[in-house]
Amino acid sequence: MNLKLTVSPNPSRGDFLFALSGFEGKGADLRIYDASGRLVRKLNVRGGNALWDGKDRGGRKVRSGIYFYRLRAGNRVFRGRLLLFRG
Repeated sequence: MNLKLTVSPNPSRGDFLFALSGFEGKGADLRIYDASGRLVRKLNVRGGNALWDGKDRGGRKVRSGIYFYRLRAGNRVFRGRLLLFRG
């Protein structure tokens, strides 16, 4: 499986678009964590895309800072860093 993940924009003022190409499975799992490792949000990737709106599981805007993501698609795992700026 030749998978490619693109996250944009990064850094962002609010929304991050996760675009997964080459994945033909039923769905992928995306998790966003804060700098202390706490789970902030869990999203499902459908049709190869997911949008994190900079909000936590309760719908509240999270603070500016560094966040981490883990996206699992089949047996592949992508990890990376997100930089969120609130103005």
